[in-house]
This record gives sequence, structure tokens and C-alpha cells, in this order.
Amino acid sequence: MDFSAINYLSVLLAAIAAFIFGAGYYGVLSKAWMKAGRIDAVQARPGAAILGVTFGAELVMAFVLAGIVGAGEVTLEAASSPAFSSGSASWSPSWRSTTATRPMAGT
Repeated sequence: MDFSAINYLSVLLAAIAAFIFGAGYYGVLSKAWMKAGRIDAVQARPGAAILGVTFGAELVMAFVLAGIVGAGEVTLEAASSPAFSSGSASWSPSWRSTTATRPMAGT
């Protein structure tokens, strides 16, 4: 995978956006979650280490997604092809030239 085409600012902004979305999502559901688990607010308060690990995981996910999308392997054309939608495509970069032109066994 070629990492030279990755826009690092976009990766950082995507990780921040995912972190904020997750905080909002779990903030909305926290009261019901704490009530169901019989947890008080002091026990449910996340520590700095948990938040740091969470943000680090968001960075890794954003970086990997940027690498996959930026490599040109995931396109609308590839996603809408009959081979991809039938599940017969492999995730190798040359799947279009091997599976899309060859009929499936038993057809």
C-alpha cells in the first residue's frame, strides 16, 4: 500500500470527528446504560487513559481507511460491478481482470 498519497490533516480531522460522534452517541445513551447496569456516575466516568486509547484507535482506523480509499482499490465502479455484488470478487487489486470476465463455475 502506498502511504505517500494520504492526507494526514484529513486523517486527523476524521479521527476527531469520529471521537466527537462517539462521545455524543454514548452521552445520549449513558443514562439508560447506567440505569440498566446499576452504575453510578462516578463509576462510569472514563479516565484519561481510556480516552487516549480510544482516540488512538480512531486515528488508526482513519489512517487505514484513508490508505484503502486512497489506493484506488475501492471505487463506485468496483462496488457496483456484478462480480463484487455477487460476492465472487477477491480483495486483490487485480480482481477485476480475473473474476469479472470469467463465468462462475456451474453457470
